[in-house]
Amino acid sequence: MRHWWFQSRLIIGACVLLIAVMAGCSHGQQGAPGQHLYAAIPETGQILVYSVTASGSAPPLATIKENPPDKPIDVSVDLSGEVFVANENGNIRAYGGRNFHYELIHTVEGPHTKIQHPTSIVANIDGTFYIADAGSAADKPRVEWFPAGQNGNVFPNRVISGPHTGIISPHGLALDGSGRLFVADEATNKVLVFEPEATGDEAPVVVLTGLDSPEHLFVDQLLNIYVSNKGDNSVKVFITTGPQSWSPSATITCAKMRQPAGVAADQTGQIAVATTGGVLFFPPNSDGQIEPASDLRGQTPMNPAGIFIH
Repeated sequence: MRHWWFQSRLIIGACVLLIAVMAGCSHGQQGAPGQHLYAAIPETGQILVYSVTASGSAPPLATIKENPPDKPIDVSVDLSGEVFVANENGNIRAYGGRNFHYELIHTVEGPHTKIQHPTSIVANIDGTFYIADAGSAADKPRVEWFPAGQNGNVFPNRVISGPHTGIISPHGLALDGSGRLFVADEATNKVLVFEPEATGDEAPVVVLTGLDSPEHLFVDQLLNIYVSNKGDNSVKVFITTGPQSWSPSATITCAKMRQPAGVAADQTGQIAVATTGGVLFFPPNSDGQIEPASDLRGQTPMNPAGIFIH
């Protein structure tokens, strides 16, 4: 029964993603129709929005400017286009708008949230979201889940933390179409995969190894997993080999890939990697030492801490 449940969840998630893709195709550009790259820039307190076809010193289509002391370290977007930002100083802000004009619509912060040192954020298609937090001397590292539309000093509805979870240093989060949660744990060099309703000290259902200080990760519509690794300046790719199994398939390296942070892939399979100095774009199915097909440096030097493609 559990396998039938998982398959039905996966099919539903894939159908929702397909609807989103078809909607984007009606007004997009060649290459990756309707998709945009969101980049969190800590130094300037900005989230920059680009077309996924942007390169060189192209100007952003939109800029979300946060107010000090906010320092964005990761960004995610839900199906409706709401932009979720994790700020290093301990809060979550969500921005909404039309035609690239954004305004603040939600803030989650305060002692009840237990958000202290967030490292990553990922929004589900329905506006619910997960936060990875490094914890403190008083609080263990953890991943928290909040329902959609939250505002103010609210409690998380679910917290994944404890020795059985394997979460020691969570640095990246991703979701697949069925709602499974993927956590890149830097300290243990692992990716931990949890069921959609995981909570408390629950063990992951899958553990992937062979990484080197993983930072962020991304799961595409085919369930391929892309993981950025700061330890060896690489992106490692895992392909799905079953409902709950993956195998290593590629390791992407490049002389320009310095301290890779965020990673994402667009609808065409193009791989975007946030690195010191901008964003590098690699062709689909890249492997080995390879030059990027293009890069995005922005109008001024930028060092994205996290990126997302929507």
